[in-house]
Amino acid sequence: MRTVIIVLSFFLGFSELVVAQISVKSFNELSNDLDARLDATAKKDNNGKPCAIVKVVTTEKGFSFDVGMIGVVATTYHPELAEVWVYVPEGTTKIKLSHPQLGQLSTDSGDGYFWFPQKLKSSTCYRLEITSGRVLTIVEQARIETGWLVIQSQPDTAEVYLKTNGVEEFVGSTPFQKKLPYGTYEFKIKKNLYHDEQGVVEIDRPKSVQNITLRPAFGKLRLSSVPEGAKVIIEGHNKQYTTPCVTEELQSREYSIRFMLDKYAPQTRNVTVRDGETAELQVPLDARFAKVAIQSLPGATILVNGEQKGTSRLEAELEEGVYDIEVQLAHYRPKSNQIEVIAQQPQTLTLNPEPIYGSLDIQSVPIGAKITIDGKDYGETPMTVENLLEGDHEVRLSKSGYASVVKQINIKENIATDLNEILPSGRMVAIETEQKGDEIYLDGKKVGITPFHVEVAYGEHIIEAVRNNDRINKKIYVSSESKDEVKYVLTFGLASTLKWGNVSSSQKLVLKRMIENMKQIQGGTFYMESKKKTATLNSYYIGKYEVTQDEWMAVLGTNPSYFKGENRPVTNVSWNDCQKFIRKLNELTGLNFSLPTEAEWEYAALGGDSYKYSGGNFVMNVAWYNENALNKTHDVGLKAPNGYGIYDMSGNVREWCLDDAPWTNRCVRGGSWNSSEIGCTILYRINFDLNFKYSDIGLRLVVH
Repeated sequence: MRTVIIVLSFFLGFSELVVAQISVKSFNELSNDLDARLDATAKKDNNGKPCAIVKVVTTEKGFSFDVGMIGVVATTYHPELAEVWVYVPEGTTKIKLSHPQLGQLSTDSGDGYFWFPQKLKSSTCYRLEITSGRVLTIVEQARIETGWLVIQSQPDTAEVYLKTNGVEEFVGSTPFQKKLPYGTYEFKIKKNLYHDEQGVVEIDRPKSVQNITLRPAFGKLRLSSVPEGAKVIIEGHNKQYTTPCVTEELQSREYSIRFMLDKYAPQTRNVTVRDGETAELQVPLDARFAKVAIQSLPGATILVNGEQKGTSRLEAELEEGVYDIEVQLAHYRPKSNQIEVIAQQPQTLTLNPEPIYGSLDIQSVPIGAKITIDGKDYGETPMTVENLLEGDHEVRLSKSGYASVVKQINIKENIATDLNEILPSGRMVAIETEQKGDEIYLDGKKVGITPFHVEVAYGEHIIEAVRNNDRINKKIYVSSESKDEVKYVLTFGLASTLKWGNVSSSQKLVLKRMIENMKQIQGGTFYMESKKKTATLNSYYIGKYEVTQDEWMAVLGTNPSYFKGENRPVTNVSWNDCQKFIRKLNELTGLNFSLPTEAEWEYAALGGDSYKYSGGNFVMNVAWYNENALNKTHDVGLKAPNGYGIYDMSGNVREWCLDDAPWTNRCVRGGSWNSSEIGCTILYRINFDLNFKYSDIGLRLVVH
């Protein structure tokens, strides 16, 4: 329904001008009027909220409106409706009208304001009828035929413009809908990077729908360079593209493209982007460097322009220019040279520091002792060894039937140093620990590092191994009954490396038991059947048992497991949960716990044998699986162990491994209470997302 205005005028019979007065005839809320809500007409106040619309019924122009401090947002005149639309903020309580011919609003309040029955609401329309001494506004209801204009575009969010009275006005964005009187309308559709589309629509039915497919006014660029990795700058703007790349949508036109890569000359090319096409551009880059190889003595430090760049040998790509090259090595005089680098002209420079020499006179009782200096043989005593490099050296004198003598000597430039030793009678002794590099002392004197072989005099001795601040010693007796080498092994164990953090007595009790249950696995090389490759491992420790619920509780104070039981394996833990547990465990113990790699897991699961399952060829004996587990986990260590004394690697719960799997997943090895016989084999493997967790997945730990 629309409003039609009939205006009646009359003149007052006075000789003087009488000021006309405006009064309010009626005011009411238009609950079914959606104009204040539609995108095409809605306006917002200073707080970003949609305005209310007061529709003042009049055919007169020139009205001014006042709503107090809150302020009028906008006014629009609609002659086809005989209405002035006044946009006001939510919460407006009053309005004042004035007109240069019709005068001002007359109200009972005396302040010139018409006070609304209630505060105006956002997105709501109201109708205000007025009368005056000159103009009588009579409202009659008449039906105006209207229809909905619907405009949709592909892609959407295009701007919609309608031409009214010859003026093009923005009315909204697609998908667009607006109710309009019957008639003919010109429209235009605009969207960035697309061609404008325009047309004429006749609204002569309840709904007229226009479906517009916008034509792209853009294309893309596929950019590459030789070599790859060049930074791409388009029209002077760095869009953070790196070759090879495909750009975002670009407006169709010609562009200047610049390619930049360290050590290469910049290149600029022009290329035209066309509608809906991907233009290709490949640019060869000219090298502004040359490959330079610098060779020196083993261990020598190589400096380029005073900055250390390598050791022993340096292969580098140097940009054009002049460079100062110097090599340095302890107990050698440094050497330097200067080179000029010309683009694309490789060169090799050999530059050795000059050694600083001294000499050593060696005698022994008995004579004929073998002389070994820093592991190199120099003949037999007596002898003068010339051209020994300045600095500290280890000299070993050995002879069959006698204990070896090891001495540390210091050689000085142009000075002859004397060494005269008596070799006691003895036999070869091998001293080892569970890892390489521990210091070995014989009768209180340091003689080397593990693994260590030395000839020791017959009789009683004390051998000692030192690792950090931990010491372990053993009394030995070297007998002359046999000439074969005797091996002694000193074992620290993991407990010797513990550095307890802030732990309670109850935590320490559980974690000490966990550490004591770590089994040492000697390193070796084996064929990894699951990945069809050979793997070489250093020695490591692995848990005899899967991590139990009381161990998880001792570290993190929670128990996420579905099947509860202190000595059952912890479950419902993701790979990321395991990392959190391990980080905290390492803080508490000072050890280097981690998940096993797949190679470490498989090597330990084999147990030195070639069984189908970990510990044997009969799954029932070594694993809890879907035929005997009764759909639940069990206490660890109840089935038979494998050859290394490790339990449950084919059943109870599957175990997370450290390695990456495809798509950033992580691998799970071993069978579970939920697995079939096939899923319990040593070679079975599967991978999951880092956050995946389930009631049949737990973990086992290693320490390196």
